[in-house]
Amino acid sequence: MINPQSNRPGFTILEIAVVIAILSILLTMTLFVSFDAISRTGLRSAENVVVQMVRRAQTQSQNNVSGSQWGVYICEGNPVQSACTGKAAIITYERDEFDTQDADDSVFEINPNIVFTGTLYDKMRNSTEGGGSDDKGITFTRFTGDPLKPTFSGTIIMTLNDEARTVSVNGKGIVER
Repeated sequence: MINPQSNRPGFTILEIAVVIAILSILLTMTLFVSFDAISRTGLRSAENVVVQMVRRAQTQSQNNVSGSQWGVYICEGNPVQSACTGKAAIITYERDEFDTQDADDSVFEINPNIVFTGTLYDKMRNSTEGGGSDDKGITFTRFTGDPLKPTFSGTIIMTLNDEARTVSVNGKGIVER
């Protein structure tokens, strides 16, 4: 006859359920922390790219590369404007203004959920200064590297999931974080 109360080692259903519940809670917490870290990394990456692309365009203009002025344009948002061929990106271009993306442009894709604001960003997107032209982007003059339009200074603020990063460009084209 089998004794139903034998002293065999093992776990009860209750003990197994408690362990599974604890593991589930730990896994959930780890996923939330991971997603948050990934989004912060994407925002930092976009900040670094903005700084580097502005500095690159300014340096290309100062060095008169290809005998042209160079500039930077930010394609952002959902949906991305058609001038950017459907990609959220930061673009350096070799001409006086950005109208549509060319094959020769340097393009760095970014997270399309990053929201851009700020005084310089607004000027880059909606400029009608200086003769009523519809220039887009921030373009730097050859040799000096100053912004083509002296009023093109201010901030670019990038926001993602309630975290923000700011990049400033002054009237001489100097970039600061």
